[in-house]
Parts: sequence; C-alpha cells; structure tokens
Amino acid sequence: MGRHLRCVWLLAVALIAVAGDSAFADVALEYRWSPGGGVSRASVSLTPGRLRVDIQAGARSISLLFDGAARRLWVVDHARRSYVEVGDDDLRQIRQVRERMEAQLSQLPPGAREQMERMMTPPGFSRVETAPRDLCEAPRVVGTETVQGVPARIVEGCRSLAGARWVSCRFWVAEGRAVGLGPEEFRVMAGFADFFLDLVRTVGLPAALEGGDLLVHPRPERFGELGVDFPVVVKAARIEDGRQTATMILDRFSRDPLPDAVFTVPQGYERITLSLPR
Repeated sequence: MGRHLRCVWLLAVALIAVAGDSAFADVALEYRWSPGGGVSRASVSLTPGRLRVDIQAGARSISLLFDGAARRLWVVDHARRSYVEVGDDDLRQIRQVRERMEAQLSQLPPGAREQMERMMTPPGFSRVETAPRDLCEAPRVVGTETVQGVPARIVEGCRSLAGARWVSCRFWVAEGRAVGLGPEEFRVMAGFADFFLDLVRTVGLPAALEGGDLLVHPRPERFGELGVDFPVVVKAARIEDGRQTATMILDRFSRDPLPDAVFTVPQGYERITLSLPR
C-alpha cells in the first residue's frame, strides 16, 4: 500500500459530519481512489455511537472499529485474522512512561535518542513525527467544485501525514446535509478523529497499515471560519511539489440499516496484545 494510503486515511480521520435536523440513522459512505493502483476502495459506516472504516488495497483488507462511548479502537487485519485493541487507558499509560523518560531522552545524543524512541513504540505500531499543534494553520478557500452533484469549497493550507512526514493536503468540503448526515454522525466522526489523532501522537501509526500514510483532519471550527458551518469532506488530495496527487472522492452513500456484526470483530480472530514500553 505504502504511499497510496495518504488519501484513504482521510476517511479514517478527516471525514467530518454535519449537525442537522434529522434523527440518527445508519449511514454508509463509499469512496474510490484515483489514479488506479494501491488502494482501490474505502468506506465509512456509522450507527449510533459506533463507526467503521474499511480499506481495500490489493489482497489487503483492514477495518477500524470505533466505540464512541468507550473511546476504544479495534484495528482489524482480515488477511491475518487478527486485531489490536486500544483504549484511553492504554494511551494514558504510554504517555506516563514517556513523561518519566523525557528527561533522560533529552540528555541523549540524537542517535541514542532515536533508538530509545523506537524502543518506546509498542510492537504493532510505527513511530511518526510529532504532529503540528494546528493542522490547519492558515486555511483558505481557493475555489469551488461540484463533486458527485454536491457543491463543495476547495480548501488549502492544511497538513497531512505521509509516511513520517507532514505534507500539504487539499480538502473539498460540502455541507453535510447534502449527503444525509446529521448531528449524531457529527459527534461520532469527530470523536473518532480526536481519538485517532491522539493515538498517532501517543503511540504511532498501526503497523497493520504497513507504515502507510495518514491524512488528519483540522478541527471543524477551522472550516467554520471559512463559511462552512458543518463540513463533510467529499474529496481530498495530497499536494507534492505543487501538484495534486492520490485523490479520494465520494462515490456513493446510503442510509440502509446496517447489521450489528458490521461494528464488531469477527469471531475466531486472534487478539494481538498491545505491549507497553518499559
């Protein structure tokens, strides 16, 4: 998968729902990747309080399952029939270990510090650069475009994670009502985005993603400053050397009921223990 995961991870952490007037109903959003190769399809499914992201990339099939009330995430690798479970308690323990070791790390030469940082990254995760404090330091609208019949504003000035580097990205944002999203969806999506960014900052990127690439969303209020009160990302692209590459675009959406099994780990899968650094 490698470089082609950049835009897929927009779905995992950049898709923000809308506050609207409708009651919560199940929602499924399907995206396609362009140009061809690497990741071909991705989807986001929501039901009250829970969310699932699916990524198809060649023979690889990965799901992220999130419980908003419990603030727990399951990273499921279907090819290996295994999963890793991470919650707030795990993140808190890892942060405590890092805080205790910070003084020691600051006194080490760069090479030794790098080695210790790798040792402090739990098995099953890949360490990444520290995230910038604000992922959208200077967002600006640079144009408009209709995506799948939905009017959207093109926003630049945001950052995404490509491997271990933070790079520029571009979002097409529309009013969520246009794709049938409501206030409960907004809360679940925003909670998932917050948790996943916390995971990346504290632990790293799940190794089930092969050290791939991540687009992390800016806070919803950053889009509000641009006149989009309740944004949903209908398209995204990474920007490299001034060129737009690796685009994800909304293909279709539905509000058909989703079975409960969609949001649970399949039976018979092996749990991989998150080993904490010592």
